[in-house]
Amino acid sequence: AVAPAVACRLLACRGACHEQWDGRRRETHKYWKQRYHLFKSFDKGVLLDREGWFSVTPQAIARHIARRCQSDVIIDAFTGVGGNAIQFARTCSHVIAI
Repeated sequence: AVAPAVACRLLACRGACHEQWDGRRRETHKYWKQRYHLFKSFDKGVLLDREGWFSVTPQAIARHIARRCQSDVIIDAFTGVGGNAIQFARTCSHVIAI
């Protein structure tokens, strides 16, 4: 499984589409406080843009969904920042993330 920030770097974004919380964004502050609930390994390079904070599936929920949907091939048609796709990659043989 590849962390969203790493995947983005692999796609040559080089961080241009990301913005870290800088302590002044009230709208994302409550999500920043829950960052380890969203991703246990947040400090290992996970970067989210503004929309990502609002739309990411918490890791525990994504893991549960992936276990329930375990199959050979799965399509994640609403990938967003990749929270579900990462977990699908752990339980499925092939993940198509759109």
